Amino acid sequence: MSVTVRSMTGFGRGEAEAAGRRFVAEVRSVNARFLEAAVRLPQPDAALEDRLRRLVRERVARGRVEVTVTATGAAAVHPVVDRALVLSYHNLLKELAESLEIDYEFDLEDMVQLPG
Repeated sequence: MSVTVRSMTGFGRGEAEAAGRRFVAEVRSVNARFLEAAVRLPQPDAALEDRLRRLVRERVARGRVEVTVTATGAAAVHPVVDRALVLSYHNLLKELAESLEIDYEFDLEDMVQLPG
């Protein structure tokens, strides 16, 4: 069987339930010369964005593809502190303050605002 794609513009929506949560996924695509994949996931699942982006790239040759997943229900969130990353931020910010010759003490509130 042969399939001919006539348009890269489309929309799809799916729903699923797992682990006490309800997920809704929406995929939108529009024509574009190159592939651009944008993925948005709920914060507890944000670590899966690269994996989902890779799946899109394996299945789509070109176009702008937007994948948005929303979730309702209780998520089992178990925060983990990346101590090496925090220390790297601290050292980098300390060096920056010293090179700018400013006095600034970085506290925990400053640190939790940084990515990662």
